[in-house]
Amino acid sequence: MLREATRRDFDFIFSQIIEGAEHGHYDRKIANDSKAANDMNRELMSIIDKQQRIGGMSAKALVYEIEKCPVGFVVVSSVAAKNGIELLMAGIEARHRRKGHATAMIRQVVDEYRGHNVVLLARCAPESEFMFNILKKIGFGHKNTGTNGFRGLGYLV
Repeated sequence: MLREATRRDFDFIFSQIIEGAEHGHYDRKIANDSKAANDMNRELMSIIDKQQRIGGMSAKALVYEIEKCPVGFVVVSSVAAKNGIELLMAGIEARHRRKGHATAMIRQVVDEYRGHNVVLLARCAPESEFMFNILKKIGFGHKNTGTNGFRGLGYLV
């Protein structure tokens, strides 16, 4: 089940972001630089509390649960272009990986926006091959690969 995150989910989501950053799935600075970690802390708290990023764009954090236990999260954000939503971050707790939870979680996000005439966007770090394959399996199309190896994907719902 996917639900909106609350303050009590902050520690779970933030710890997953730090772990992911250590492995290159998000900006590595978040794990290695106290200022970057503090900035992410403030950004996540703003998203959870106000459904808004520090810069003012709307965003929300979602928690994926199994039997009322959080096992994953997704952060989605509006983008500058109209009718666009970016899957900013997503992750599954290590002990729950490779059991279909990431696919189920992302499918629920897609279903939430289905019929709203929006484009879902995602960027995958080179280290995020697993998530890249999940997104492609669900129907996201690979649009381009940047010089830094990040791959951009899109899905019209």
